[in-house]
Amino acid sequence: HWAGREIVRCKTFYYAYENPYHIKERVHITYAVKFPSKTYSRGSCVDENPPNIFDPDFETALKFAHYLDHDLDELDQTHKVIIFDTLAYIVGDYGDENNFSTMGPIIKKFRSIVNLGYTVFVLTHPGKDPSKGPRGHSSLPAAADNIFFISSKNGSNLITMKQTKARNRPSGQCISFEIKSGKKITNSGIMEAPYIEAIVDGQNIAQASKYTVREVKVLKITEELLKTDPVNIKSVFGLQTDLLAIQLCQIEEVFIAKAIAPQAKSKASQRKAVKRVLDSLVQKEMVHQQDGFYWLPDPDQTGSDIAEQ
Repeated sequence: HWAGREIVRCKTFYYAYENPYHIKERVHITYAVKFPSKTYSRGSCVDENPPNIFDPDFETALKFAHYLDHDLDELDQTHKVIIFDTLAYIVGDYGDENNFSTMGPIIKKFRSIVNLGYTVFVLTHPGKDPSKGPRGHSSLPAAADNIFFISSKNGSNLITMKQTKARNRPSGQCISFEIKSGKKITNSGIMEAPYIEAIVDGQNIAQASKYTVREVKVLKITEELLKTDPVNIKSVFGLQTDLLAIQLCQIEEVFIAKAIAPQAKSKASQRKAVKRVLDSLVQKEMVHQQDGFYWLPDPDQTGSDIAEQ
């Protein structure tokens, strides 16, 4: 169960080109914590010796892989996933990731794998300027169907994943995670590794972070309004890129309608209550604001950037 989605048990290949042992430990810990009464399943397969995707037989092997896997009786055979971690290790000695002559064939290879029925995730790092997207040639983000930017702040156990590109639907969706520490007892002792928990509702947020119940409710109001009734403030502040926000009056309207501050007898008191909550969320850097507009933190744009522009 991930980020509010229903469980789909499908064959997943994790090609761990970089630090495979650490990835395997984290997967085992995550499974042990989330399914303590079950034995670790091969449904998620971390390959610490991933194949050469440019081998002429690689795609042929993918076509027939499910015929050789006895575990697939329990899995959804219509969904197959391959995760490549990371792009830099795949490029390797094939050339310069900043040149199309190198990236073109790699992108073509990924597309061929997708055409075989696989969902492909390619992990890569941002460039020196994260606002310009991933490092390397621009053909990579141009070819992607979806792009997610994952970020965190130093000293925080919260991770934000924002969809910055979606080919077939609006982008901008944002999911938050909390980093937790898990333990598993093995024959050699206690194994410990980090794992993440998706924050999917107000209760999880309240448990995961130092937020009041009222802050959680206002944060959820903000998230919902950004999905349903946002305002593009690009022209308002003379920005170079689109930025979706909502106005204070929009939050106040929902806040009052939901009676989130029942002890506030007048609408004026309720407006003061929601403003105090928003100010607290801004101070905690969970919400950004300027001149009565509010938006969620964006890895590509900070409040100070807005002020400078």
